[in-house]
Amino acid sequence: MGEFSLVREAISRVNADRPIYVGGAVSNFGLISGGEWHSVSRCRLLRRNAITDDQALDNLKEQAEILAMAGVDFMMVESTGNLIQRIWVSEACASVGLPIWTGFKVHKDEGDPKVKIGYFGSESLSQALQEVIPWVRR
Repeated sequence: MGEFSLVREAISRVNADRPIYVGGAVSNFGLISGGEWHSVSRCRLLRRNAITDDQALDNLKEQAEILAMAGVDFMMVESTGNLIQRIWVSEACASVGLPIWTGFKVHKDEGDPKVKIGYFGSESLSQALQEVIPWVRR
């Protein structure tokens, strides 16, 4: 965890008079599960080496545990995938017992007042929040 030591050293040199916090980000980007198609940079990639949903969740939890052991102050949920993947990332971050911050990529379609999740999704932000908030509050 040498890189993390460098982060803490840099923080102490910048300004020790105010609190500075370090977040550990867990993302589903590149997550391969369920044998479905996955969009990366608008390209469609076939998941030839798909892993099970349980393996995917275990991998995300391992990411969160490594970050927590390294000493991050809070977890950042990068929820960029589909609903189940957002829940997995939220669950993984919640599992380590640190405070959680979550963010969403959102968009609005022309002529539609509803704020939607992702780059092209049809799911509303309010619907997605209802699915993720229970994990963040644990």
